[in-house]
Amino acid sequence: MVSLKVQKSAACAWFAMVLLTVAASATHARHHFHRQKKLVEHNARQVMRLKERGPQPRVVGVAPALQLKSSEMVEPWLTVLHRCDEVACCAFSQMPGQRCLPKQERVTLYFRAIDIASKTWRIIQHEFFNHTECACRAVEHGP
Repeated sequence: MVSLKVQKSAACAWFAMVLLTVAASATHARHHFHRQKKLVEHNARQVMRLKERGPQPRVVGVAPALQLKSSEMVEPWLTVLHRCDEVACCAFSQMPGQRCLPKQERVTLYFRAIDIASKTWRIIQHEFFNHTECACRAVEHGP
């Protein structure tokens, strides 16, 4: 027969193991709850950022839009225009067939075209469109 002392020791070990398991489960549950809370907070922040987000500044290369001679370079070669983000604009729309249709305004910008061959330059005036408001709208299809 197993002695009473051995039985008590085994019972104590079993009880300690149960307590450790319960404590570990409680710690895991608290950790899991904390992570879920952080996830919900992160999602809420992203939703608010996207909903409040209007046109964002974007750096745009201007040379493709200007009619330059092959011997010309332009300065500045970059400009900043505001653009709506296609994904963020309609991120919360559940309606099919919608896309971002920004309101825009015409802006006139000036650039210097420098002719490397003749060492002369000229001022170029060019119109670009700046997005002023982002709106998710239904796209109408023809008959």
